[in-house]
Amino acid sequence: MTMPLVFKLGGEALLDTSALIPFLQQVNALKRQRPVVIVHGGGPQVETIMQAAGLASSKIDGIRTTQAEHLPFVT
Repeated sequence: MTMPLVFKLGGEALLDTSALIPFLQQVNALKRQRPVVIVHGGGPQVETIMQAAGLASSKIDGIRTTQAEHLPFVT
């Protein structure tokens, strides 16, 4: 079995259609050769959800740290 190719697609990339469309076109071509998995980073979207829920997001060196009680909002 061929191992999947995994991409982490950050939330900022989802907002930039001029970059997203060519990326997805390349993914479409790649998936004909091997399995492809896209993992969503979702930074801006998660921040919006956290703020709406009245929860503070914390980061260490620019990387979000997620408390267990915040997981339902992040996932």
